[in-house]
Amino acid sequence: MQTANTLAPIFLIVVVGFLLRQTGFIAGPLVSGLNRLTFWVGLPCLLFLRVAEADLAGTAVSGLLGLLLAATLVTVAGGLGFARVLGLARPARGALAQGAFRGNLAYVGLPVIAYWLADSGLPAAEAVRLETLAVVCLGTLVVLYNVLAVWVLMPAAPAGRSRFDNCCRRVFGVLRNPLILACLAGALWRATDWGLPVAPRRGLAALGQMALPLSLLAIGASLDFRMMRGRFGPVLTGALIKVMLGPLVAVALAGWFGVTGPERVVGLLLLACPTAVASYVMAEQMGADATIAGGIVLLSTLLSMGSLAWVLACGAATL
Repeated sequence: MQTANTLAPIFLIVVVGFLLRQTGFIAGPLVSGLNRLTFWVGLPCLLFLRVAEADLAGTAVSGLLGLLLAATLVTVAGGLGFARVLGLARPARGALAQGAFRGNLAYVGLPVIAYWLADSGLPAAEAVRLETLAVVCLGTLVVLYNVLAVWVLMPAAPAGRSRFDNCCRRVFGVLRNPLILACLAGALWRATDWGLPVAPRRGLAALGQMALPLSLLAIGASLDFRMMRGRFGPVLTGALIKVMLGPLVAVALAGWFGVTGPERVVGLLLLACPTAVASYVMAEQMGADATIAGGIVLLSTLLSMGSLAWVLACGAATL
């Protein structure tokens, strides 16, 4: 029952977004607007507030972060390896590899973790600590995702000067990513030991609260089943690597990194998330196979219902 109560709200909102788009209640421009509002305003406010008020005293962040980094690198290698086995061309290889590792941590991971913590029965202080730990790990992974995406997608870019220019643009894009900037700003504010004044804090909290429902609605509205036509093999491969290989690697390595109990559940939930919608946008911009990229987003979103449910069921047994 706890697993259903955690996942049902997430995917219910996604379904509502899909139905609103299919019925014409919301159109393409509005979906783009929702994504921009969430990406540039809602999520940065949420992340800044979480990091600025983080209290990780006595928490070994390095263990969980190391586990997440190791599992991510394995999924990158798995994506590139299977792409070669399938004999895909360079644009398709890059799209498959990116889809295999780039998780939707902010739009799916954080809501799932928040709902799970609310129903876990853990003390309030411990729940806040774990959610903050997830945000800190998210900020680091966002940087890693963007760097790895540039690396795996660059072979699909034109050779010569245009390829160099494209690389520079992507590096600049990483540096101005609002999620990264929000986490860095929050960390700097936290380092000053200044408390946030009541009025700004309430404003940031209100803006941050809008991010999660709007992002889930936008995901549902962006789902397009036509993206899998003619590419089902690579799409299925990338989606399975994303929602299955990462969590399984983490289960195998968790003890080695010293990650146990609720912290292990947080890590597994982050790794079991579907592929981020941003992977489709980035693949399209860098000349990779956008059809495969979009198909992996769609199929991994559907398959993640199973992977997240498995993690939650295992997590409930450890508490």
